[in-house]
Amino acid sequence: NVGGDHFGLELGNDTLVSRQTSLLFAVAAGALFPAQDSGVFPASQANGVNYLLRGIVGIKLNRGGRVSFGVEGVQSVLFNQNNSLVTFGGQLSIEVGI
Repeated sequence: NVGGDHFGLELGNDTLVSRQTSLLFAVAAGALFPAQDSGVFPASQANGVNYLLRGIVGIKLNRGGRVSFGVEGVQSVLFNQNNSLVTFGGQLSIEVGI
């Protein structure tokens, strides 16, 4: 229902499949602080912090070693004492080498 700050640690890998294509994945764990009590889902005020897990799987296309385009799928799970909430999403990325 509302936004909240979160922080954590993400680990991942980018594996080259061919000269221009790579597969990537990442797993993150962290904590989410709701903007208000019960702001994310019921019982979030039980301990003031919800636990967050996040995973990303995607593919990246490299163009000439200077620009990379990526398409990723994202899944997040929020935990508290009574509930869990699973969300799905997508991500587009562009990386430009300097």
